[in-house]
Amino acid sequence: TWAYTTVKTMLTRLVKKGAIAESKRGSISVYEPLVAQKVARKNAMKNLVEKVFGGAVEPIMHFLIEEKKLSSVERRQLIKMLQDMDQQAKEGSHGSD
Repeated sequence: TWAYTTVKTMLTRLVKKGAIAESKRGSISVYEPLVAQKVARKNAMKNLVEKVFGGAVEPIMHFLIEEKKLSSVERRQLIKMLQDMDQQAKEGSHGSD
């Protein structure tokens, strides 16, 4: 469990970063998100990749694949995502010819 001060520090930092808003209802602080969950996840992952993996994607992909032990369905989904990205890249490069 986290100490009250740890949670309060984290919330204060999130307010300063503009991720959440703090309002008072009497003596109670109420927090609400200012960014969509998808945007917050994207920013958190960008920071993680940059700080922990030096901006390189391959090591984090390798780590996640090895640690998670992907099911056959998850592997097929990952392959499909990569194939779709390749297809989009090909279509994008043909559009600029």
